[in-house]
Amino acid sequence: MKQFNRELSTTKMQLLSHKSLGFFAYLLFNLKIIPDSDIETMKTNGIDIMVNPDWFVSLDKDTRIYALMSAPMHVALQHPSRMQGREPKQWMAASDYTVNLALHDYGLTVPEGALLNTEFRGHTTEKIYEFLRQENQNPEPDYDDLQKPPVGGDGNSDSGDGDG
Repeated sequence: MKQFNRELSTTKMQLLSHKSLGFFAYLLFNLKIIPDSDIETMKTNGIDIMVNPDWFVSLDKDTRIYALMSAPMHVALQHPSRMQGREPKQWMAASDYTVNLALHDYGLTVPEGALLNTEFRGHTTEKIYEFLRQENQNPEPDYDDLQKPPVGGDGNSDSGDGDG
């Protein structure tokens, strides 16, 4: 656990040097990160970020930065609460396409195999989701699985037509 805490702190400090990611780094610093050895990688419910410590310390520097930035972007874009009644796996994939493209455009290294398609630039997560459904595509979501927010944190005021 000491190594996880050390690597987590180091990665957070490295994020501060990315000027274009300041808002998301600020958001990350205000989210609770919970070590959880019972999950494979990491996930967020829109309020907390759960991370498998062994998985996290096994990543290289760039992938740690990418992983830590993907969760607050999902939170900022309200992906967990915008899932509503959609098919979870396709929604997570559409959300990952949205976040990965943004991280790519911010200059971060997106890991090989992550969902990235520059043709989705300018499209909302809802539009990407509809495209995946219409094309009957079921890509595997990246490791930052989304969970529904806890009761009282579901953002019911969202119409489902968000920006990300």
